[in-house]
Amino acid sequence: MCLNDLKKSAAGIGDEQSMSPPGYKRLGEIHVPVLVIVGDYDEPMASLAAPFMEQGIADVRRVNMPTGHLPSLEKPDEFNRIVLEFLSGN
Repeated sequence: MCLNDLKKSAAGIGDEQSMSPPGYKRLGEIHVPVLVIVGDYDEPMASLAAPFMEQGIADVRRVNMPTGHLPSLEKPDEFNRIVLEFLSGN
């Protein structure tokens, strides 16, 4: 158990229920278009989630941005343009 878990336990928070089956096994249940935005300089584990989602979700669009973990803060104009294009169906 890590220090954050101990702090949450002591504060009486963090008792989330586990999904059954886990969310990663349920990606095929998503039946709406999904936009996945990936920062090119994000942590490797976060970046590995994108191809996994692409394989599991039928209608997915992936966009890589030259950012770290927070593309909406690092390049807000570009991020907003990408999201608005996605929402408008382009």
